[in-house]
Amino acid sequence: MEFSLDPNDLNQEAWMCAVVVLEVLLVGKSLWLVVQKRKSLRDFACRCRCFTSWWSHDQSKFSLEEQRVINSRVRQARLVLAVSVNNYFLVLWLLVCLLAQISIFRGVSRFMSAQFTWHNVISLAFFCASFLVPSLLRPSTLDVWYVGVMLIITSVLAPTITTPAQSLLVVIVSFALVRIPAVLGCTRPWLVFCCEMGLYVVSRIRTTVDGDNTFESDVEVGAAQTTLWGWLLVSVAAVAVQRSLQNREAQGLLISNTTTELSAATSLLELTCDAVVELDSDLQLTSPGADIASLLLKDSSVSLQGKCFTDFVATSDEAERAEQLLRGSDKGVHTGAFHTRLVDSCSSKFRTEVFHVSYSRLGGQTRHLLGLRDFTDQASLAGRRAVDSTVGRGAFELEPHEGQGNGKDLQSLQSRSGAEETRHLVYVQIDMDSLQVVTASVRTPFFAGKPLDEIFGEAEMDFFQQVWQQVQVLDRHKELATKELTVTSLYLRWKSQEVCVSGRIEVTKQSDGRLGFLFCFEEPHAERSIASTPRSQTRSRSSSRSSRRKRSSSRASSGHGRRAGHGFHATLELQRDAPTETLHARASL
Repeated sequence: MEFSLDPNDLNQEAWMCAVVVLEVLLVGKSLWLVVQKRKSLRDFACRCRCFTSWWSHDQSKFSLEEQRVINSRVRQARLVLAVSVNNYFLVLWLLVCLLAQISIFRGVSRFMSAQFTWHNVISLAFFCASFLVPSLLRPSTLDVWYVGVMLIITSVLAPTITTPAQSLLVVIVSFALVRIPAVLGCTRPWLVFCCEMGLYVVSRIRTTVDGDNTFESDVEVGAAQTTLWGWLLVSVAAVAVQRSLQNREAQGLLISNTTTELSAATSLLELTCDAVVELDSDLQLTSPGADIASLLLKDSSVSLQGKCFTDFVATSDEAERAEQLLRGSDKGVHTGAFHTRLVDSCSSKFRTEVFHVSYSRLGGQTRHLLGLRDFTDQASLAGRRAVDSTVGRGAFELEPHEGQGNGKDLQSLQSRSGAEETRHLVYVQIDMDSLQVVTASVRTPFFAGKPLDEIFGEAEMDFFQQVWQQVQVLDRHKELATKELTVTSLYLRWKSQEVCVSGRIEVTKQSDGRLGFLFCFEEPHAERSIASTPRSQTRSRSSSRSSRRKRSSSRASSGHGRRAGHGFHATLELQRDAPTETLHARASL
């Protein structure tokens, strides 16, 4: 059987029928797949939109200054890449020249013309200059360097340097080894487009000049077509590299800003709080937590990493409420404050102010930054802006209300309905001139008319005398109305027991100008009395409170100078030294 290579021998009708049948089958199958895979196609369209958003760099989220920083970082990144690419080109052209040297030494005929050989020497000198003098490559000269590389490749296609077969080889090899890597050093994608277009124009001009109907002309046409496809691919690569570098530097800037903000928030919390901890999405500590261990009077050498924060909350109801407040801000950046109660290693519950910052990491993991502040004997920093997780759950809180000037009035103790037994407030009016209780609440008639030394011990009496002297000084300076007197850990005789109470002292003034004290405190439980509590346990808890109170006092005293001249929260504390049972009075106004 004889086979003919003549194109005119093709049976066009039979060939067209065969192709049309296949095309109809393919179109029908494609339509059926479109109907069956509607959901997958929609997902693919969504991914394409995501790719489009990546392709078109969104700069709306950045200010002009941040955009300049991003562009500067992109240029610096391109400079590093350009230095590496220049060294790579240097090695590449050095190998070409070495091959030419070996051919000359061996007397073997070279595949390059004399012009092509000298062209390689000039190219080697171009890349060697940037290697010997690194300052030639700067962010401002990267585009000039790229234009020089493209001029080297374009000039090789000149008829005086390469043959048609060599020009096709140069186009193919330069696409993979030179033109794609050189894109990394160009800062303007439109410049890549123009230089690649110039290369294509030169190849088309050479095809026209050399004429038709020759083998060389066919080769040059192939070279021109190869150059055209290379131009499209290199241009796309230039835009992709530009977008990739911009997105990388933009992401780096966002990470840097987030890290700076988180560091600032952590530093601020460390200045105002007793402990700062970080929680993961499960509200577990991500670090050993030496600060919170110290706050809870635990051994700081024991790691609390992996422990759930709600395990340190006083009651299950309060823990549930605290978890709701923390988890209510799992998405995005959120800040807030709330009050709760923590329990230390001595099973002693204390009021804690929690400052909360939640944020998300790049991987989507939620983190919670907490600042913990013991404010048992101090005023709340957040005030009314803080949510109380103990409200409505049987806990008791000190609620502030508006006062005069910059100060605050006395905070009232308010009982909350709940599971715990109802507690009542006791009011005792004291005449400091006669050191006697004038009137008392009807629930405590045994206080009325009693001398103070029958209710309080010697250390407590000295305490009241010291406070009374300071009150008289403040009254003479007309500064008494802006002061709030808070008393903690004060021991008194309750019926036949000695109990520890905390409350407020309000200064009263009679019509004749005489001053007195109105002492308000919470009626103590019988189980809280020292008589019903083991002596060793009482000492341990008192000592724990004392150490915690000392930490809070030292921080408060550092800001005493800043608060001078303004109404501020004055704390009067009475602390018990556990080893000797000696009472020490301290008044801080």
